[in-house]
Amino acid sequence: MTVAAAENIAERAVTLIELGRPADAITLLHSGLAEHPDDPALLDALARAYLDTDVKAAADAAERLAAAAPHSHRGYLLGSIAASAAGDRRRAVQLAKLAVENGPHSAYSHAQLAQALSISRQHRRARAAAQTALELAPNTPTPHVAAGNVELANRRTKRARRHFERALELDPTNSVAQANLAIANRADGNAGKALAELESALHLDPRDPGARRVLDRVLHGAIVDLQWVWLGLTTLLLFIETR
Repeated sequence: MTVAAAENIAERAVTLIELGRPADAITLLHSGLAEHPDDPALLDALARAYLDTDVKAAADAAERLAAAAPHSHRGYLLGSIAASAAGDRRRAVQLAKLAVENGPHSAYSHAQLAQALSISRQHRRARAAAQTALELAPNTPTPHVAAGNVELANRRTKRARRHFERALELDPTNSVAQANLAIANRADGNAGKALAELESALHLDPRDPGARRVLDRVLHGAIVDLQWVWLGLTTLLLFIETR
């Protein structure tokens, strides 16, 4: 198999991931990795595919990617996302810092660092990282979602809503921004509006686990636990830049 053929497999796998078929993408990618075990494009796509199904396998693929391309931010970025999903806060921060170090102009790396720092209750640094992400890509939804999450973790719901609303202006199909906007509304006691937002989020992406968890909490009148907000960002970051 040629390098060009491996790249073609990676591109097809990404399409499968975006279509909600990670299992098919994983099968396809392993066929390519059998001949090109250290191909960065294949490992990148594999980590992304596993983020939807197996966090440990995603972390392993991201680690292999970082070893194969140590000066690229991608392996560290995907590894940090996997660590966040697994609840390993310290590793999530460490890897996000490496992603920023190796990709200082990647808004997605700064957005993930903001997320990891906020989960670790380093709120001031989280806000600074989110601001950098916004400056690097002001017209991209991911930095606005990250900034909104940071504000929401600090219980600044009005600011959070503005960021989520801006993300939806940029991408009306963004189910993560829609679901997190519902969280902000629920935190303000507006359960009716929260339910409407959740309905929209689930319509956009029925697989969104974050939206389903919030729906359960809203329906049962539970107090919003902001810690789980970050689950949604993982879904969003599956569709990140491939450069």
